[in-house]
Amino acid sequence: EIASEKTSRVIEMIITSISPIQHIFAKILGVIAVAVTQIILIVLMAVICIFAFDLKDLLQGFNVEMNQLSWQIIIVGITAYVLLAAILGSLTSRIEDLNQSLMPLTLLGMIAFYIAIFTINNPDGQLALITSYIPFLAPFQLVVRAQTSGLQIYEVILSSLISIVMVAVLIWIAIKTYKDSVLTFERGLFNSMKRVFKK
Repeated sequence: EIASEKTSRVIEMIITSISPIQHIFAKILGVIAVAVTQIILIVLMAVICIFAFDLKDLLQGFNVEMNQLSWQIIIVGITAYVLLAAILGSLTSRIEDLNQSLMPLTLLGMIAFYIAIFTINNPDGQLALITSYIPFLAPFQLVVRAQTSGLQIYEVILSSLISIVMVAVLIWIAIKTYKDSVLTFERGLFNSMKRVFKK
């Protein structure tokens, strides 16, 4: 959204009306609201399908359940990924460069997903334990580990604290990059990053 607004020069009119900080927070909260709405709709459709097609017996073998802990982990994970997307979007000057700019975000998501898939049969292994504390990987891994009895509450608290610190750092970086680069149109993600962080 930010990159498309910069490409069409709509951002120049928006920034004259409200402050950059208000604009970036409105975008972030809007995307988080959309993501949470989509998750709720997916869960709702899954529940409807389970009861409409009588799939309860089929799903008992999977032993998957969403508890309150899983939802907190998912919300923190969504927030971290949305903030990283906002940072990369504000550093992108043209919509044509957006795929290249979002490549780090895509790679992080793929790595986290595949690690969670590979450790689903061994959720208490060394790889699962280590990635439970790494921001961007932890939301995927903790949801997998939450299905087992081996996950301790102190692990969840420590991982959540690390993720919350990461979210706070990402908020600071998002505000800084947005304020410094929202009205600049220089090409190249790395050139934009160097210019922003030199200040």
